[in-house]
Amino acid sequence: MGVIFVAASFIRKYKLPPSRIIPFPKRTDPSSILDFPPGRHVLAVYPGTTALYKATVVQPRKVTMHTFLVL
Repeated sequence: MGVIFVAASFIRKYKLPPSRIIPFPKRTDPSSILDFPPGRHVLAVYPGTTALYKATVVQPRKVTMHTFLVL
């Protein structure tokens, strides 16, 4: 399994085991979102694009649970 990064004048190929690949969470299922501790290096996604950038987690996400009773 490999990941190919293409830039202006070079191509790099990275190989990693499938266990290191984290799929994007489903928008309709917030429980599929993983929590990462502060200081963890991650690849983040620019909003509205498929472009990734290197980032460091500063603060864990805040989880708010809304409970509704429907009759």
